Amino acid sequence: MKIRLSLILLYSIVWNFGFSQERNFQAVLINSVTHTPISLASISVTKSNIGTISNKDGAFKLCYSDLNDSVRISHIEYETLDLCLSDKVIKKEIYLTPRNIILSEVNVKAMSAQDLLLTAIEESSKKIETNVKLSTYYREFVKNNGQYSKFSDGLVDYTISISKKKTKTTVTVKESRAIKLDTLKEEEFSINSPLDVRRAANIYNVSKIQQLINKDDFYKFNFKLVEFENDPELITIILSPKLEIEEELLEKKITLNRNSYLIQEIEIHLPASHAQYAKTVNILVAKAQTIDRKMRIIYKENNSIYSLFYISRDFSMHFWNNKKVDGRIRFLSDLIVTDIQVGQIEEEEKRERYKHKSLYKRGNQFSTKFWLSNNSLLLTDEEEKIIKGL
Repeated sequence: MKIRLSLILLYSIVWNFGFSQERNFQAVLINSVTHTPISLASISVTKSNIGTISNKDGAFKLCYSDLNDSVRISHIEYETLDLCLSDKVIKKEIYLTPRNIILSEVNVKAMSAQDLLLTAIEESSKKIETNVKLSTYYREFVKNNGQYSKFSDGLVDYTISISKKKTKTTVTVKESRAIKLDTLKEEEFSINSPLDVRRAANIYNVSKIQQLINKDDFYKFNFKLVEFENDPELITIILSPKLEIEEELLEKKITLNRNSYLIQEIEIHLPASHAQYAKTVNILVAKAQTIDRKMRIIYKENNSIYSLFYISRDFSMHFWNNKKVDGRIRFLSDLIVTDIQVGQIEEEEKRERYKHKSLYKRGNQFSTKFWLSNNSLLLTDEEEKIIKGL
């Protein structure tokens, strides 16, 4: 009860008028049946391209300028909710109604699933704008043997140009902060993150999903369908690795609109049944093996623009050698697209382009508390304690 009251007080709605045109709408999303927080829900201003997403506590903060706008709250597992931002009776806790899910117990033929997925990739690729600038909030965490060791976040812009021959992406970092936690022991091991901030938005080009969903490997998977009783347009295809296939295979869930064929969401993870087949590789003075790989990608259409909205990456490894090194390291990153500009975008000068794999390398270079605005992904209570405890 004490924790719940703290959440209510901490995330109460703020209407900030003052001298600035920027206003803040802050609340917590709650499952109306289980009364648990709802994470990774999309919160979008319907008359613009701006938006944000709820964190693991269900909390979000949306910055906007026009009081006459409305906001749409959506999640594939819940009924969509529209609210008018001028309505002062909006609650500080917002309850969403779960959708009824129907799981098909009959395996789907690989060929029909293949056709559906390939059509979805093709149609989604056509809908994507070929010249855009994505304004994003990006963050990284590193955990060494269960303890946080590094954190960084920043405002990162991705200018993307897609042609038939290639996709060109330039990356600039506007603001950043970086923190190293004093938790590593001498015998512990630190390596660079394999999650490249420069490539974090590459999946904006939907055609790259074909690298994740290889039609030549369809025979290695069982297929099932998830349908939503109150929304017949949505359908989820689940690809589960067959137990007899002794390879490092990922389980994949792809949710799409069966009328428009636009992909809504993709979830990927390495199941325990197939993590055992991960290859051992040599890195520096140690050996390493993948323990788990997770990725969640959300696309959305807002203001007639279909785009990448959110991507989380989670990569865990076991590393060891013949000496003292024997541990686990976990790399996590989140990217949320907070605004989109469409059309020919002037590229930043080469000297302004970011050249490092990790955002942490840029260090502390910020002039504002950017993490409190810009529709950034709010830190959870646990994450706030980590940062404040430095």
